[in-house]
Amino acid sequence: MTIKIDSYEGFKRKAVIRQLGLDDYKYIQDNYLKLNISEISENNDFQKKFNHFYKVRRNENWRKVYYKYFETVKDNKNVTFSEILEYLNKNLPNNPIEASFASKMLATINPEKPIWDQFVVEKLNIKVPNKRTIGNSTEIYEKIERRINDLVKENGETIEKFKEEFGEYELKDVKIIDFILWNDRTEDETEYKK
Repeated sequence: MTIKIDSYEGFKRKAVIRQLGLDDYKYIQDNYLKLNISEISENNDFQKKFNHFYKVRRNENWRKVYYKYFETVKDNKNVTFSEILEYLNKNLPNNPIEASFASKMLATINPEKPIWDQFVVEKLNIKVPNKRTIGNSTEIYEKIERRINDLVKENGETIEKFKEEFGEYELKDVKIIDFILWNDRTEDETEYKK
């Protein structure tokens, strides 16, 4: 029996793809629109990938509400962060403001939109108040969006190099900056804080 071992460069590329989560991201982006309107809340494969990639650690009832709403807005490229946040807040009243998960739904529907992630927010040096409201969360998200768009404008060469290396993933510039910021953290920062 012969075992083929990739070259070091091939191995390194696969390790980077795995670390960045590019295959999982591509699966999510390729499949959420292919699912029939009722399938997002019923498709365990899609939910498992989404939950794993975006670190969704919520109970079954929370996920049912989240994915059911996802189904209703998945074709609406004009849905806004505040609309998603308001829906989640209204239908999950005993939960905190779910800004991060609202942004992750929005960024799946519209890949030109950034993700609110604790590591990205820290890298962008954006202060998040302990007491969040829909209003201040929307303001913070708009600030994230402006800063990410500024980084896109300032980092054209880096974005082009990323596209050369990982062009098959067809990532939007905003998502490339998001991947770079999210993965540019120390060993201590790799675990999510509760």
